[in-house]
Amino acid sequence: RMLGDKRRRITSVDVSGRCTLYPDFSKDLAESLKINNSLLGLTFRGNCIFENDAQMLAEALERNSCLSSLTLNNERCLQDKGVQHLSDTLRTNQTLTKLDMRACNITDAGMKLFAEALTVNDGLKTLNLGFNHIRDDGARYLASSLRSNKTLLELGLEYNLIGENGALLLVESLTSRETHICLNLAHNPIGLSAHRVLDSLAVSNSTNLNNNIDLTYGYTSDGGYDHFLVKDRLMLY
Repeated sequence: RMLGDKRRRITSVDVSGRCTLYPDFSKDLAESLKINNSLLGLTFRGNCIFENDAQMLAEALERNSCLSSLTLNNERCLQDKGVQHLSDTLRTNQTLTKLDMRACNITDAGMKLFAEALTVNDGLKTLNLGFNHIRDDGARYLASSLRSNKTLLELGLEYNLIGENGALLLVESLTSRETHICLNLAHNPIGLSAHRVLDSLAVSNSTNLNNNIDLTYGYTSDGGYDHFLVKDRLMLY
């Protein structure tokens, strides 16, 4: 309710730690966001945000022209159905520059929705989808959209299920990119052969990657992770 009070200038709201939300919280929040002109950051962590909550939030963001950062972290009840509403909003909302949806049970189906939105969105700068269930198909959808999207600067896909084919498709889609991007593929099972290909790109990154990708990745080997670091613009970790 305070967000709807124009006499108050609240710039950040953090609802974390499994808070007990009253029944109409999402509805009241959405209505406030429609008229609020001061809130810049909104964070939810570890609460029970469901599809209907995401729908109300997405509808509010279609009318809000102030909020630039939205974090829905460890909201495992959202899943792909909740993603659908938020990805639809990204098609029209150009104010949001940072979206963090780590650990929200997003699969390849949800990744496809995000990828389709990114082809027409030119406002989002940071997208973090780490700790989800995205596989090679999801990486393929995203790689296709990154060929046309030139505004995304940070992409977090750590701790997913992306394998060799998905990792190579993502890097290939970025080789001709003119703007710098940080791509995090750490702790994905990309495989030893893909790791060697990415190693070779690191050696000749000025030619292959146009010095415009910061790449972080790792691969599973005998139940553990091998870590590498190459300095300069291309990072292997």
